[in-house]
Amino acid sequence: MPFTMETVIVVFLAVFGGAVSVGSLLQETLDSRELLRQFQRDPGFKVRARASRLKRWMDRIDQWDSSRQIERWLRAAELQVKPAELYAFILTGALLLSIFLNLFFNVSYPVNVLFAVILAVSTPAGLLYLRRNRQRERLTEQLPSAANLIANATRAGMSLSQAFGFALYDIPEPTRSEFARVHRELQVGVPFEEAIERLVRRVGTEDYRIFAAQILIQKQAGGNVSQSLDELSKTLQDRVTLNAEIRALTAEPRMTATVISITPIFLLLLMGMLNPDLVEPLYGHPLGIITLIVFLIAVAGAFWMMRKLVDFRV
Repeated sequence: MPFTMETVIVVFLAVFGGAVSVGSLLQETLDSRELLRQFQRDPGFKVRARASRLKRWMDRIDQWDSSRQIERWLRAAELQVKPAELYAFILTGALLLSIFLNLFFNVSYPVNVLFAVILAVSTPAGLLYLRRNRQRERLTEQLPSAANLIANATRAGMSLSQAFGFALYDIPEPTRSEFARVHRELQVGVPFEEAIERLVRRVGTEDYRIFAAQILIQKQAGGNVSQSLDELSKTLQDRVTLNAEIRALTAEPRMTATVISITPIFLLLLMGMLNPDLVEPLYGHPLGIITLIVFLIAVAGAFWMMRKLVDFRV
């Protein structure tokens, strides 16, 4: 069996991963024995948990500035994944995809690595984007009911701060978690304006900006808060209904844009599997690699333009 670049990469990563795992296991074993000896010498010795070396490396990666931004995105999408774990998933996925493309579609080095890196990075990013958007849609859809509950609470004589606590009993997730956080911040002394601004920054939708602006104006200027929130609730419900109609009308063009963008890449991989000699110049010649890069950029640009044409904002 010839030693290809993929074989060298797999062997290196396997040896490196095994060495890290074995070293971490040995370190934990030595630490446990040392703690046991100290406990035997002094029964009153308090055992303190120590993280493994691999865990400490992952904690350091999580402290990077880019990791903190990714962690905020992960929390916004309600994913219990740390940035270091996401990086490990991307690295492992890129390795496996490069081998898969080479074995089944005859995509040679370095094009298979380029494809694998693009797919390994874009797939989690796309899934994270879709999950985050779905989370925002649920928050937006539940906001009119939440505004109506706050209006009923203020009509019963409660303040706006108390109304947020009252609304927690009847609103579903994920709006309940966001309002609960606002209620906790108000209880520990955070100013009402700052708590509402933090809510808007976390959610980041236009409906929440309108909701926050209306509440803050009513709190500063006074007036009939319950009536104002009732009208706001109707306005927000109309916006939700209109957005739903727009999504239904543009569902077919959005799906068409996705299918049209995926089809050329699928046909290229299919030709590489059925007739490798036909597409070999694209993978083995510098001009072919440049042509392939231009092709990918054109496909991505066409997909972006088609999606923008059907992206209507209310």
